[in-house]
Amino acid sequence: IPGRLKYTPIKLTRPLDASSPTLARWFAGFQQSVSRCTASICALDGEGGEIARWDLVGVYPAKWSGPAFSADGSNVAKETLELAHNGFFG
Repeated sequence: IPGRLKYTPIKLTRPLDASSPTLARWFAGFQQSVSRCTASICALDGEGGEIARWDLVGVYPAKWSGPAFSADGSNVAKETLELAHNGFFG
């Protein structure tokens, strides 16, 4: 008999861009209530064609973190979004 399945959160990281404030506002909107949804994550090639796709069930944002700025650092400013989910569907 299989036990209860657990899925680790999916962590997505990207450089900051003009849409970063929109992502932060979307995440902040979940402070009042959390609604789960289905979602897809797609990996694209250099021309925008899809090379892989993961379809997720019961998705909600679990954590967002912005960049750590440093006066002496030269790293690209990044943001990270963690998505909790209840598994994959096909």
